[in-house]
This record gives sequence, C-alpha cells and structure tokens, in this order.
Amino acid sequence: MKSKIGKLQIANFFLDLYKLQSGRPKTNDAEVRAVTSEKKEKDSIYELRVKSEDRWLKRRMSVGRLGESTGSKSLCYKVVYDELIVIKIPVKPITDFKDYLNHIQKESRIAARLGKDIECVSPGLSAIFKRIHRFQDEARLDSVELEKRYLMWLDDNYQHLKYLRIGDSFVFFMDLSKYMFLSSVISEMHQKDDFEGKVVEEIGHSSSLVTNASEIRAKSDDEEDLIYSRMKQLYGLYEAKVQFLIKHYQGLPPVSGYDIQNWFIAYITGTPLISKDQVLPESFVSELVETIRGVVSEHGRELKNYKQMIVETIIERTEIQNRPKMRGLVTNMLNVLALLMEKEVSIRDLKPDNIFVAGEAEKYPVFLTHPDEFSLGLIDFETAIRLDNGDGGQIGQPVIGGTPSYATPSHFFPNDILQNEYGSLKRIFFLQDWYAAIGIIYNIMKSRPLFVNTRKTLHKILTMRRAFVEKSIPLTEVFVYGGKLFWGVAYQEFKAALSRDEHLFKSVAVTLPDNVREMIHKTIVTERSQIQESIGMTVISQAFFDSYDKRKSLIQGSLKDIKGLRKRMEREKKSEKASIREKQRKAVVFLKKLEYLKTQAEHHDRMGKLLEKSSVQMTVFQILEIMFQIVVSSMYKPEWGKLDMANEGSGHAKSNDSGTPNGPGPDTKSAPDENVEKTRFDFANEPTVVCEIDQVPVNAQDKDMESQDIASDEDPTLVCDIDEE
Repeated sequence: MKSKIGKLQIANFFLDLYKLQSGRPKTNDAEVRAVTSEKKEKDSIYELRVKSEDRWLKRRMSVGRLGESTGSKSLCYKVVYDELIVIKIPVKPITDFKDYLNHIQKESRIAARLGKDIECVSPGLSAIFKRIHRFQDEARLDSVELEKRYLMWLDDNYQHLKYLRIGDSFVFFMDLSKYMFLSSVISEMHQKDDFEGKVVEEIGHSSSLVTNASEIRAKSDDEEDLIYSRMKQLYGLYEAKVQFLIKHYQGLPPVSGYDIQNWFIAYITGTPLISKDQVLPESFVSELVETIRGVVSEHGRELKNYKQMIVETIIERTEIQNRPKMRGLVTNMLNVLALLMEKEVSIRDLKPDNIFVAGEAEKYPVFLTHPDEFSLGLIDFETAIRLDNGDGGQIGQPVIGGTPSYATPSHFFPNDILQNEYGSLKRIFFLQDWYAAIGIIYNIMKSRPLFVNTRKTLHKILTMRRAFVEKSIPLTEVFVYGGKLFWGVAYQEFKAALSRDEHLFKSVAVTLPDNVREMIHKTIVTERSQIQESIGMTVISQAFFDSYDKRKSLIQGSLKDIKGLRKRMEREKKSEKASIREKQRKAVVFLKKLEYLKTQAEHHDRMGKLLEKSSVQMTVFQILEIMFQIVVSSMYKPEWGKLDMANEGSGHAKSNDSGTPNGPGPDTKSAPDENVEKTRFDFANEPTVVCEIDQVPVNAQDKDMESQDIASDEDPTLVCDIDEE
C-alpha cells in the first residue's frame, strides 16, 4: 500500500508543530488556510493559524514538490518553515520505528563514506527535533553526536515521536537551511522566475526602435532590420489611426506622442493601458483598445516575430552573462563525478533537486564564477550503492527506480539482468551517474531538461515490465526491446539539442581538474579495451572471411580500411547465385557493424591521447559528446541492432580545430524539438510522471547505420574477398 501524503497533510503537520512551538494548549482552535491555489506544479503557500485567547497567531510556510517520480521511489517535498527542509515520503508506509532508523542509518553510511570530499545531507532526527528542543552544548556537537543525543532524548520524551510521522507513516527530514538547491540556482541564473517581466522590460527599452529610423538602420543583422522595419510600418499605421481618433474626439485632455507610444507598448505586453495619473473618458479608452486590437489582428505575424526576437535577445544576453557561472557549475559537477568514482559510490538519482550549492552565502552569486570557492553537495541516497563490494560479496541490489529525465532502462531492472547483459555491474552503475550528469550539465546551460522525449520511453518500458512480470515472461526480453527504443530516441534527442545550441556549448570552455581528467581517461581506456574485445569477437564469430590472415587484417585494419572494403563490396557486381548474393549482403551488414566499432575505437584512441596531457581544456560541447559517446557505447549493445552512431556526417571520425574529436555530433537535419517554444514560458516544476504512455518518435534503429557516404574518400588497400562456399 502506498503512502498518500500531499501538500495539505504536510501543512497540517507543521500546524501541529507551530501550536507546540507557540506554547498554546492542544485544545485551542487551529487551522490551515491556502494562500495560493492548489497546483501540483508550483509551490503552495499556506497560512498557519492558532487561536490564542481573543486573537489568532499566524505564520506562513510553503510546500512544493521536488522533481519527478516513477512510483517506485519516495516522493520529496521542499518546505520553507523558517528554513528550508526537505521531506521524503516513503513509497510504502513505514510504521515501525526500528525500521525507520535502519533506513536513516543506511543513507548515513553512504554519506559517511563520501566523507569530507563531498558535502552531504542525509535524513536525521535533529532536522525536526531542533525545532522542539535545543541542547545547551549543541554548538560543540557534530552531526553524528547530535543525532545520538536526540535519540537518547527521545527515550524520555516518547510522546514527541509523532513529530516524525505524517499520516500513517514515518517520514524523513533533511535540513537544507545553509544551502540552495542547484535547481533554484539554475532558475535564478537564467532569470526564469521573472522571464515574462524581462520581456516586457526589454520591449519597453527597445520601443524607440519602433519609431526611430536611424536606430533601426544601426542594427547590423539583416533579419532584425526587416523585423524592425515591419514593426515601424505597423506602428505607423497604429499611430495614424490613433491620431485620427484623438482629432475627432471632443473634450479630450492633451495627448503626447509619448502617451501614444506607451499605449501601444502596454497593449502588446499585456500591462495596464492607462496609467493612474491619466484621466481619460471610458468611451475613448474603449475605442482606443478596439483601434489597437484591429491593427494588431491584421499584423499578427509581424508582432509575433518581434516578440520572438526580443525573447531570443534576452536569452542570448543572459547566456553571455552566465558563461562564467556555467563554467564554475559544470566544473564542480564533473568534480562530483570524479569524487564518486574515487569513493566507489554510485548515487543513481543525480538531478538538480538532489544537489545543493555550498559556499559563503554573503558571496553568492559571485562565487559561482570561481569553482574553487564553492562546491556541490548531495542529498537523498535512497538509490545509492557502494561499488567496492564492501561487504565481502557481490555488489548489492540497490533500490530499483530513478527519475525519468535522468535515468536509463538499467535503473529499473535487477542486478542479474544487468550482469547478464553487460558483465560489469560496477561500470554500468557508475555510468548511470554519467548519464544523469549529461542531463544536469545541459540543464545548467539551458535551464530546461534535455531528454524530454526519451523519458517517455521509460513509461512504456515500465508498463511492459509490469505486464511481463504478470505473465512470467523473462525480463531480458523487455530489457533488450527497451534498450533499443530508449537509446534510439536518446541519441536523436541528444544530437538535436547539441545542434540547436551548438554556439553556446562551444562558447564555454572548462579546464578539467586533474581528477576529472584522470576519471575520463580511465573510463576511455576501459571502454577502449571493451571495444577492442568486441571487435575481436565480432570478427571471429563471422564466417564470411574465415582465413587467419583475413581475420587478422580485419581486426588490425583501420576505420578507413574497413570502410573502403565495405564500399567496394557494395559496388561489386552481384553474383547470379542467390546463395552468394545473400552471403554478400550479410558480409556488408557485418562490415557496417565492424565499421561502427572501429569508429568508436579510433574516437577513444584520440581522446585517450589528448587526456594524457597534464592540463586539458574542453568546451562543454566536447565534454557532453565524450560522455554521451561513452555511456551509449557501454549501454547499447551492437547485437541489439542498428543505432545511428556511425554516420559519417555526425563527426565521430573527425576532429575540430583544436584537434579534439567531436564524438556523436549534431545532425542539422534533425527535426526541431517541438518542446522548445513552449518551455521558454513554462517556468513550473516538471509534473508528476504517470504511467499513461505518450506516443514517442520513431527511433534511430529504424534508420540505416550509415545514411551518407563521403564520395571523396579514397579506397584503402585492405583486400578481403568473401570465401567461396
């Protein structure tokens, strides 16, 4: 049975706490009043009221959801009650206090393992009990000692145990009073809380461009010149009609050109048309509104283009201002990954709502521009797992679950499935955090989720998983199907996102800390070894080229060699014998698979050499490509079928001007993300994920692995004729 605890239940819990803190009798009247309307996607503000003799004691608090849920993991709420508190609601009610303490201790052990390298906040008794009782020597107690003291205090104050419960379950409290969530920092950095206000302000500032021809001509961008020129025409038509209206309206006070311009700006920005100090007849105001509405309705496209240009101007300016902060946040996000690798811990639920920014509050937000002046800390270790077999056996089974925007199919299947498919659990668990970090870094840069369509595929996979369990069908089948679907969509979405914002991602360069450089280098070396093993197995397992020399040539041949051989075979005249034709076709399919592996191998070779240097600087574009390439090459198995990762147009086998390989590059032909426009003005938290499955786009494995060839490539000298039957 799942816990049914929502915002109102949490508000009522704090009402009881407020009554206790205010020292009023339990029998006194008390109530909760909603100040804001109930909306799941936004923070709700409540007023807590406690009757004290002939007056009401009042205070306010807010409650908001944190992130997404799949139903397999606890729900988290952020509460502002004096300070920021995170409340985690277990998916199944916990009614036994010992069981509750065991859950706390489990998360505390992970936090302790990360030690002083990564600042952590785990659930504890003190987060709520310090609001009820304080110890005189509390200042000299560390967090561990303070927890022990409250546990002993609870022995003599057992009646306060109820302040660890909401509804029918114990819940977990975390004190975030000293920190800010990364999600809040990102939102503030991108000015998302008042973006519409910025649009209004910018249109007001640029209003002279509507009326001043010289300023229009000063613009250097031809497209913007055209937009402003058409807006000038629109404004001229509006001005003429309003002047005509004013001229024929009796008893009207003097109206200036400034007033006429402000009316137009107010109308198109949705702000009050008439200022408080203006006294105008209501009939005139009505006719004025109708006049503006008529002009705007006739020229809606011009106005839409103008507003869109203003939006893009604000976004571009904000991104330029934010580049130093982006650099600092990306650097420290990578540092968290490196430290997790050193500590051999996988969090498995990294996301902006589970990460906080730790730095000197009085220096915020300036410290964001200096990576060494702040750090990123972690909360919520429910899904975390140690990767060092610390208990003397195999890696334990972690909680199955995750946050859809930052999770892969591997989050939702047991260890035996992952072991069977991948071999190394340790590598897969570690790369789960890499995948999440890719999404987080994108969020830092763009303040919106990356894998919007990809997460929808997880709903379908989870639905299938439940159906397979009910029918006793092996989970391996749904895992393989889900892997094909998920990674095909993820790859296409990743390519489109990098293509769309390529300039921004290439404009921010990060100097990799040594531990980050070593982490990426170590991972690339490991992956390179796996790829080479796959190349050997792939060549040995085929029967088209079965002599020792031919197989040796295929294993040792370069990407160019294999590509040239495949092209020659495709150009060869087809045999009249059906059996030979079929063998030729299958040989080409084999060579495409080998080409894909060689592409990865050469990419890893170049990156490995680059990362051997003592100081490496990479753009965010390069970092994302490298990380995604490594994750996909580990989690998508070649035997699952085609994945459009070997496309020559993608840039895998190429280098940019700095000599750094591009990895899976942008596809300029990719369809634009239909969510881009709507998310620009959608500032709410992501909604709760339900298991109703939306349609997802056709995935990449339905496309040919290589949809375009480079005609100028010279055929290499590798010759491996198909062995005759």
